Amino acid sequence: MYISKQTHTAPELVTVLQAKKQLKLDASDQSEDDLIEGYIAAAIVDAENYTNTSIYEANYLIEGEAFEQNLAIKLNPAQSVVISYLNAAGATVVLGADTYRLRNIDTYQKEIYYKAFIDLPAVKADTDNAVSILVTTGYTATTLPMAIYQAILLKVTNYYEQRNDGVEVLSKASENLLRNYRFYY
Repeated sequence: MYISKQTHTAPELVTVLQAKKQLKLDASDQSEDDLIEGYIAAAIVDAENYTNTSIYEANYLIEGEAFEQNLAIKLNPAQSVVISYLNAAGATVVLGADTYRLRNIDTYQKEIYYKAFIDLPAVKADTDNAVSILVTTGYTATTLPMAIYQAILLKVTNYYEQRNDGVEVLSKASENLLRNYRFYY
C-alpha cells in the first residue's frame, strides 16, 4: 500500500475575533487582523507538528494492488473513508459504505473493517492502484477539541506578545493541553 497527501484545506478553526478576545484587543480595530490571521495559521501548524496529526482538514490517498482485510490506518483524526477499486474491466467502482466501517483499534489508529461474510470484489490484476482509499482527516470548527483550541490561542498570544525569535516552539501550557492528542508512530 502507498500513501500520499492529496489536499490540505484550512477551514476557520479559530477566528480573528476569538483571538482578539484572547489578546484583549478591541474587536473593531482591524489594523492587525492580517498579522493575527498569520499567527493563528502558524499556531495550528505548530500544534499539528507537535501532535503528528491533522488539525486542518486533509485528504490522503492510500493505493494498493488488492484489498487488505482489516487495514490499519495511522492517520488521525480520521473523519471518513471512501473506497474505490478498478474492476476486472478497468472501470472505477465505489465500494458501498454499507460493506465496511471505520473502527478504533487503539488511541493511535483506526482500521477499515469489512463486514463479516462480505466477498470483496475482484480487482484489475497487476495494477498498483487497483484499490484506492481516500481518507479525510482533521477537525472542523465544531469538532475541534477544546484543549487543542486553547493551545492554539495560547500560542497566538505568545506570537503576539513575543515578536521575536524564541527557542521554545510550544509553551509548557500548550504542550500539556496537546499531550493527549499526540500521535506516536
